[in-house]
Amino acid sequence: MSTALAVRPSHILAERINSGVPVKPTSTEPVFLKNVQIRWRNFEGRGSAYNADGKRNFVVELDEETAVKLYEGGWNVKLSKPNDEGEQSAFLPVEANYGGRTMPEVFLVHGKSKELIPEDLLHIVDGVEIAHCNVYIRPYDWKMARGSGRKAYLHTIAVVIQPNPVHLMYQDLEEVTAVEQIPKESEVENQTPPEVSYDGELPVLEPYYPDVEIIED
Repeated sequence: MSTALAVRPSHILAERINSGVPVKPTSTEPVFLKNVQIRWRNFEGRGSAYNADGKRNFVVELDEETAVKLYEGGWNVKLSKPNDEGEQSAFLPVEANYGGRTMPEVFLVHGKSKELIPEDLLHIVDGVEIAHCNVYIRPYDWKMARGSGRKAYLHTIAVVIQPNPVHLMYQDLEEVTAVEQIPKESEVENQTPPEVSYDGELPVLEPYYPDVEIIED
C-alpha cells in the first residue's frame, strides 16, 4: 500500500514546484529515507519511450513534510498529475548508476536474511512484492547553460519483501532448493559402483508363470 500523502495544489510545495523557480541546494550530504515506498521500478534498465535502454531508476514516494524539506534543500522533487479531487502526490526520481566510480548496493531483505543483488540479476527486484524500503541517496549537482539542478543517485537500498502466510509458517526452516538436492552429472560419472561379494553359490530362482500349465516331456 502506498504511504505517500496527498499534497493539495494550494500547498506551498505545489505552488513553488509549479512556479518553476529553482531552489539552490543547501547541503551536499547524502539523505537517508526510511520506511518508504517506491514505484515505477526499472532496476533492469528496460528501454521504452520514456526511458533510455540500460538506465536503471525508480521513484520514492514522499509524505508532505519530507517532500518540503527535500525540495527546499534543492532536491528534484516532483508532483504527480492532479487526481479527480485535485490532489497530487510528491515523489523523488532516483537513478542507479553502475557506470560510475561508486557502485550502488541493492539488498533484498527476507525475514532475518539479506542478499546483495548483483547487477545482472537486478530484474528480480522489479517483480517482488515490497513491504517497504530504506533508501540512502547521494546528490549530484549539475550546472549547464540552460540552468542547474540536483539529481538523486542511489547509494544503497534495502528492499524488504512482503512476507506471506506460507513464508511465515516455515520461516525457521532451512531453505533448500530442489536443484541443490539433485547430484551433478559429473558427480554421478565419477562415482565408482560398490563391489558386491557373495559367499557360496547364488540361488537359482525358478520362473513363475501364473495360470499356465507346464507340460513336461
